[in-house]
Amino acid sequence: MKKAAILTFLCLAVLIAGVIGGYRALTFAENADTGEEPTAVVQIRKGDCTYKPADEEKWGPVEEGDEYQKDTSLKTGSRSLMQVAFDDFNSFRMKSNTEVVVEGIEERSKEKGGGIVKIIKLDLLDGEVGVKLRKLPKDHIMTVSGPTAVAGASGTGFSVSADRVGATTTVAAFESDVLVEALDRPNKAVEISEYQQATAAPWKGTMVTGTGVGYLSTRILGEDFVNKFREPPEEIKIEAKGTGTPPEEIEDRDGRREAAEELALKDAYSNMAKIILPMSVDEEKKAADLLRDSPALSKRVYEIIAESEVKSLTFADDDTATATVEIDLAELNKALGTDLGRVLASVREITRAEYLEKFGIKAYQSTIRAAEVGAQRHITERLYGSVIVVGSTLRDEAEKDNTITIKVQGVVRGARTVVRRFFADGSVHVTMDAPGDQVQARLGEDLVGETWLTSPEAAIVDDLDFVKALAE
Repeated sequence: MKKAAILTFLCLAVLIAGVIGGYRALTFAENADTGEEPTAVVQIRKGDCTYKPADEEKWGPVEEGDEYQKDTSLKTGSRSLMQVAFDDFNSFRMKSNTEVVVEGIEERSKEKGGGIVKIIKLDLLDGEVGVKLRKLPKDHIMTVSGPTAVAGASGTGFSVSADRVGATTTVAAFESDVLVEALDRPNKAVEISEYQQATAAPWKGTMVTGTGVGYLSTRILGEDFVNKFREPPEEIKIEAKGTGTPPEEIEDRDGRREAAEELALKDAYSNMAKIILPMSVDEEKKAADLLRDSPALSKRVYEIIAESEVKSLTFADDDTATATVEIDLAELNKALGTDLGRVLASVREITRAEYLEKFGIKAYQSTIRAAEVGAQRHITERLYGSVIVVGSTLRDEAEKDNTITIKVQGVVRGARTVVRRFFADGSVHVTMDAPGDQVQARLGEDLVGETWLTSPEAAIVDDLDFVKALAE
């Protein structure tokens, strides 16, 4: 990072740190030029949208054009959406099952003897919001606080999701840079760029997960064995499934199935990304590494996923939907600008029994072991990427203290397998997790704090239309 960029980053971190403290609260959207107090205005309302004024218990219905003052709570139900504007150029959009509190504006000095920066604050209690900033007034910053982190920016499109139960906060940037700061200690922050995300979660109760992919090995199984399953590259497909359960409050069958179909397709697109991201590009890199480092590649890959061909859509008696989508490997390779050469045949999930019958016990054991090694490596990478303070990660600390490496290795060795997925091309995906409380216990709270904050990772997108709306 260049010196000027570092200085800008540190200044923004100091300003946003003021959000965690206590500064004078003003109105929600005070006009910087006139001193007038325009309110938050509802631009779009779909489905079940409600509001609750400060210090009141009763929720009321939201209508388009309604205006709200600071400390108002807003909530969306299932299959609902609400877009709220600060003015003609700056707004936030709430997805289904989301609750926020419009906290107001806080004043924060830029520096000793300097001017004042005004920080527009949203408190995200649960769900997901997308923020679109185009012409934020001079010396204004927009922040969204989740259970464990606050995200701040002055002009970009980004999303924040919060899990009330797990106290997890995930921030994804979809245009320019966003600062993400953990709430457990000052200056514990990381900057994410376009199509990157960072997650903050309490060490206690959190699992540090990693996914690895094992492929049929010519060294172990022989070229003749492996080549038996090879398909022409132009015929290879990648398939993903998703399920969707209709909301209980929808009673008519057509409405239930429409809702379930929408959820199943989003789940399928998300699962497609989760299949692709851990795929090996070479011995060192995965597809996720390419996407993390290139917004252009991310956009192309997610466009392909969003345009996946729907191969089947079925409904159970309770109207739960199952969707199957697929893409061409050749098209994915073109988007990535490289060849996923270890994919020998169409990638379609099969059962363990089907895998054993098709490939045999030797392939089963060797491929699982390779996937487990990959999953452990992924956990190790994520742990070493843990942010300690601005500009410093656990990897940096390990370079100064060899005992940290020993402790991290101990955590990784104790990771357990939680998911094994078998595929018709002979590959196996293994997901493992390591308890965050063990990380904190081994390394010490003085070092890692109360909250795990990841380094930038490739963003996972399940709703490309939502992302495009933030970046357009």
